[in-house]
Amino acid sequence: MRNNGGTFKGLKLGVLTGLLGLLLSATPLGVDLEEEFGLRWLFQIRGARPAPAEVMVIAIDRESSERLGLANDPGKWPRSIHARLVEKLSSAGVKVIAFDLLFDKSREAEYDIELARAMRAADNVVLVAYLKRKIIAGQAAIDELEMPVPAIAAEAAAVAPFPMPKVPARVNAYWSFVDSGGEDSPVFPVIAFQIHAAPVYEEFLDLLRGASPAEAEKLPASADRAIAHGKANQLVLSLRESFANDPRIAKQMLRQLQSSDIDPAARQTLTSLIHLYDGGEIHYLNYYGPARSIKTIPYAEALALLESPDSAANFNGKAVFVGFAESTQPEQKDNYYTVFSEASGLDLSGVEIAATVFANLSEDLSLRRLGLPALLALVFAFGLIVGAICLSFPIAIAAVSMLAFIGIYLAIAVHQFANAGIWLPLFAPLCLQAPAAFAVAVFSSYRYANRERLNIRRAFGYYLPKNVVDQLAQKLGSAAATAAPQLVYGTCLATDVERFTVVAEDMDPAQLSVLMNDYYQTVFCPIHKLGGIVSDVEGDAVLAIWTASQPNNALKQRACEASLDIAHAVSRFNRDSGRAALCTRIGLDSGSMSLGSIGAGEHYEYRAVGDIVNTAHRIQGLNKELHTCVLASQAALDGVDGFLARGLGSFLLAGKSKTSEIFELLCRSEEASRDQLWLCSAFAEALKSYRARQWLAARAGFAEILRAVPEDGPARFYLKLIERYDIDPPVHSWNEGLVHIEGK
Repeated sequence: MRNNGGTFKGLKLGVLTGLLGLLLSATPLGVDLEEEFGLRWLFQIRGARPAPAEVMVIAIDRESSERLGLANDPGKWPRSIHARLVEKLSSAGVKVIAFDLLFDKSREAEYDIELARAMRAADNVVLVAYLKRKIIAGQAAIDELEMPVPAIAAEAAAVAPFPMPKVPARVNAYWSFVDSGGEDSPVFPVIAFQIHAAPVYEEFLDLLRGASPAEAEKLPASADRAIAHGKANQLVLSLRESFANDPRIAKQMLRQLQSSDIDPAARQTLTSLIHLYDGGEIHYLNYYGPARSIKTIPYAEALALLESPDSAANFNGKAVFVGFAESTQPEQKDNYYTVFSEASGLDLSGVEIAATVFANLSEDLSLRRLGLPALLALVFAFGLIVGAICLSFPIAIAAVSMLAFIGIYLAIAVHQFANAGIWLPLFAPLCLQAPAAFAVAVFSSYRYANRERLNIRRAFGYYLPKNVVDQLAQKLGSAAATAAPQLVYGTCLATDVERFTVVAEDMDPAQLSVLMNDYYQTVFCPIHKLGGIVSDVEGDAVLAIWTASQPNNALKQRACEASLDIAHAVSRFNRDSGRAALCTRIGLDSGSMSLGSIGAGEHYEYRAVGDIVNTAHRIQGLNKELHTCVLASQAALDGVDGFLARGLGSFLLAGKSKTSEIFELLCRSEEASRDQLWLCSAFAEALKSYRARQWLAARAGFAEILRAVPEDGPARFYLKLIERYDIDPPVHSWNEGLVHIEGK
C-alpha cells in the first residue's frame, strides 16, 4: 500500500470527486442525464419482469378488425360491439373496465344508447378524456378537457384524462393528477385503481378515521356510496385534499396498518392507496418489459373467450384496459417511445402504459428516486470512496479495487431497483466520478513514475546496465528525488559460505569457477524472483538489497522470503550437485543506505553504502558463533508477518557501538512444526532466566533444549557463556545479558 501521504491525497481526491458528483446531481442537467442513461441502464440490466395477473389489456388491432369484418379504424367501429364487450366483461366479474378510446363524436344514436345502457348496468367503466392545449393570441395557452359525448359520459363510473407527450421523447413518468381546464383531475389509470380497490374502502376509511376523524367524516360511509355512479372522481379529489391538508395522516395510517391483522393482499392495496394520495403528482413508470408484457388479448379473441363460461372465469376480478395495441410496428397508431422500445420500432401503446400505471399502483411499486439530501449524500460518499481508492493504492490494485467497488454498488442498485422500485443514481457515479478519479490517479501515477525514472537514470546511468536502471526507476519512490537523490531505505541481505577457503584449496580453478557459477545462480534466483538487486559479489560473499524511497514493510517481507528460499535452494544444491557442500550463512538488516559510486578516474562501481551494509555482514558472521543459518535484526523484522523467528538476545557486534536484537528466521508461519514452536517458547524462557542472571534456571532451560535438539547452536552458545560466567563473572555492565562479540 501507499504511505500516509498517498492516503491523504486519496481522501482529498475523494472529497473533490464527491463534490463533482454533487455539482452534477444537483442541476437539471444531472437529473436529465440520469433519467436518459441511468434509468435506461437499470431497466436493461434488470430486464423484463412478470406483470400482475390482475390487470390485462384487450387490444384493438388489425387481427381483430379482420376477424370481426370491420374496418381497421376503431373510430368507425359500431359502438354496439363495445356495449357487447362491456356486458360480457361485467358478467364475467371484471372489477373495472377502462376504455382508452375517445368517444368524442356522436355516432348512430341507437348504438350510443346501447353502450350507455351497458355502462350504466356495469357501473365500473372508466372512460378517457382528451386534454387539449389551446393557444390564445399566439402566446397564452389554456388546457381544455375534451369529454366523450354526453350520452356516454353520463353513464360512465368516471371520466379522466391521461395526457402523454406528443414529441419523440421517451416516456419515463406520468402525472397522477393534472390540471384539466382549471380544475384538478386524477388521471385515467388512477381513477381505475380507486374503483378496483373498492373492496377495501371500508378498511381504508377505518384507518383514516383513526388518523383523522374529521377528514373521515367528510367521506361516504360505504364503497357503494363512494364510487356510485359518477362519484369516483370526487372521492379521489377529496382524499387527495385530506392528505394534503394534514401530512401526518399517511404516517399514522401506515402505522395502524402495520399493527393490524388485515390480510396481505388487502394490506398491499391499502398501502398503495396511502402512498398514492400522500405522494407527489409525478411518478416514474416501472415498466414490465416490451410491448405485450402485460397480458394482452386481441379484441376479437376476448369476445370469443367471454362466450364460454370456463374461459370467462379467467376475467373474474381483473382490471381490463381496452385500447389500441398492435403487435407489429407498421400497424401502430397510439404508440410511445419507452426504455423497452424495440429496434424494429415497436413501441408501447398508450393503453399499455395506462395498464402499466395501474399495475404499478396495485403492486405499490412505482419507481422512487431518492430524496435530494439522500441523493447528494450517496453521490458524495461514492466519490469519496472511489477517490480514496484511486490514490491510496498502486494503480493496478486501485483499478481492481475500484471495479470491485463499482460492481458491488451496481449490484446493490439493480437489486433495489428490481425488488423495491428504488432508483439509485448511475450516471454521475459511473460516467463522471469513477472515470474522473481514475484519470487523476493514472495521471498522478504517470508523473510519479516518470519523475522516479528520471531521478534514477540521472543517478545511476553511469554505473549500471540499462535494464537495472529501469528496474530501480520502477521501484524507488519520489522522496529519493526530493531529498538526497541517492539516499534510500532498504533491506540488506548478506551471505557467506562457511569454510569456503578449505573448499577452494581442494579444487581445480576451472572446477571451482563452474561450482561458483552454479552456486551464484542458486543464490541469485530467489533474490531476483522476489524483487531484490544483487549489489555486490566478492569471492563467495553476496550482498543483495531491496530498496524504496521510504520504509516499506513489503520489501522486508520479500527479503525474509528470499533468505529462507536461498537456504532451501542451497540445501537442494548441495544435495544434488554431488560436490563439496557450500553451507551458506545469511544475515539481514534494514535501514537507510546510500546507493553510491565507488571508484576513481574512469572506473566506478555501483554499491550500497551505509551502516546497515556493515551490520548485515556482522549479523551474517554471527551465524558462525551460534551455528545458525539465517539471522536477522529487529529492524529487518519489524512490521513483517508470516514468519516464525526465534529471539536470540541482545548482541554488541564487533566494531559496533549500538546493540542489536538478533532473531533466527526459522521458517514461514504455515510451515512451522510443533517442535519448532516448542523450541521458540522454551528458548524464550531460558533466555529470560539468563537475562535475569538466574543461572540455575537458565542452565536447566538450555540443557533441556539440547536434550531435545542436540544440534541447537544458540542453546549450546548460552550454556558455554553460563559455564564461563560461573568461573569468571562478567566484568562489564550486565545490561540484561548483552552479549559482546569480539571477532567478525
